[in-house]
Amino acid sequence: FKKLLDKMFTSDFLNRNKPLDIKTFKKRQDKKNNIGLLGEIIVAVYEAVNNQNNVELQSYNNVNAGYDILCKDNQNNEKYIEVKTTIINNSDSFNFYISQNEYNKLKENKNAYLYCIRISNELSDKKITYGSNNKTIIFNGKEYSFDNIDSIKQLKETLRNIDDNIKIYIIKNFANKFDLSKYFKTIKNK
Repeated sequence: FKKLLDKMFTSDFLNRNKPLDIKTFKKRQDKKNNIGLLGEIIVAVYEAVNNQNNVELQSYNNVNAGYDILCKDNQNNEKYIEVKTTIINNSDSFNFYISQNEYNKLKENKNAYLYCIRISNELSDKKITYGSNNKTIIFNGKEYSFDNIDSIKQLKETLRNIDDNIKIYIIKNFANKFDLSKYFKTIKNK
């Protein structure tokens, strides 16, 4: 995992010598947003089906929450999940950006998890959007509800039919295991 950690703070935007027009930038951002939402949905499906958790897509209501998914089990225990998604390629690297807000949220909550998801190019090309609330999404033109376990099982099958090689890596207490504070600048009020 150390190898992944060393590489995860790199970005395709680090090479600032190359010009990047607004149309290309927007297209890249839209693709990254779609890939990110796909990863969040994969994790939400995993939590709903495998762990019977009630899931809420936090990113729908509050993008500043510091985590993407809030899960609650039958005893109302909360689990905070930050999801990072990348496309499967021939590399061992898993590059992603983590904000200081996300890192802090992962650090301050004992039930905080980082889920790293790897998906295929084929799946990354599928369009996904939020539905009418934080419990629904629209994938391939069909709406799925996280309040309906049969709906979620159908979504799981649909995802599996497109990409049967989805990889999920789960790290509990990520921020406490890896001190990343050196990567964040402290801004002091003057």
